[in-house]
Amino acid sequence: MIHPALGPNSTSTRLRNGVGVDKDGTVIFVCSVYDQTKGRSNLYTFAEFFRDNLNCANALYLDGDISYVYIRGETGPIEETNWFAGILAITEPAP
Repeated sequence: MIHPALGPNSTSTRLRNGVGVDKDGTVIFVCSVYDQTKGRSNLYTFAEFFRDNLNCANALYLDGDISYVYIRGETGPIEETNWFAGILAITEPAP
């Protein structure tokens, strides 16, 4: 169920990222595409994506409009800005 305070016609569209847990217990992180013409959504659409595409009954919205994902070998470098939000990292154990 999507929280009733979120409406499908909201005009507040931003880059978004969040985290959810699917029915099998897998933790799933989602981050908008940085391309400004593709990655913007309202909170309702973002919640729908977790519910309908990822099978997550609950998700936590992490931040908005300054979202960015860095994936080694797949995305470009992070641009230098004075923006700050929480940083989450998935790392491998040290040998």
